[in-house]
Amino acid sequence: MKTTGLIPGGMKPFHKGHDFIVQEAIHECDEVILFTSAKDRGIIKGLNMAKAWKTIIQPLLIGLDRIEFVRSPVGGVYTYLETEGVSDNEYRIYAGIEEVNRFRPEYLAKHLPDLTIIQPATLNPERYDRTGSKGVDASATAVRNAIEVGNFQLFESYLPDYLKPYAREYLSILLA
Repeated sequence: MKTTGLIPGGMKPFHKGHDFIVQEAIHECDEVILFTSAKDRGIIKGLNMAKAWKTIIQPLLIGLDRIEFVRSPVGGVYTYLETEGVSDNEYRIYAGIEEVNRFRPEYLAKHLPDLTIIQPATLNPERYDRTGSKGVDASATAVRNAIEVGNFQLFESYLPDYLKPYAREYLSILLA
C-alpha cells in the first residue's frame, strides 16, 4: 500500500508552521503533494508567492514531490481524491487543527467510501495546534504583520532554519 500525503493551504507566506506540517508528511508518506493557490492575501501577491515557491522554497524542500497551484487548496485535495484516488492506497490530509473541519469524516465517508483517508491533526490535535504550548508558534497573519511593520528580524524568526539564509531574497520576491 502506498501512502500519499496531501497538504492544502494558502501559505502566504510559507513559514515554519507550514514547514512543520510538510515535514510531518514527508516523514510519514511515500509521496507528498502540496496544494496552494496563486490568489493574493493581504500584502502578499499570489504570483509573487508562486515565484518564491518555484525559485527558493521548493528546491530546498527535499521530499516534497510536487506542488499544485489550484484555485482552492481544499477543493484541490477533494478533486485529487475524486479523480486520482486509488482504493488500495492510504491518503493522509495534513493541516493545522484549525483547518481539519474542512474535511469532515462523514462527508469523506459518504462521497469517497472506497478510500482510506486519515487526518493526522484529528489523531493528535495538540501536535497540530499552532496556538497550543506544544504546537509551532507561527501563523501567516503574524508573518504578514512582521512584513507590514518592516520588522525583518521577526519575519526571519518565523522561517524554518533552512530558509533563513534566503530570508532577504524571499522577502524581496514577496514584496516585488
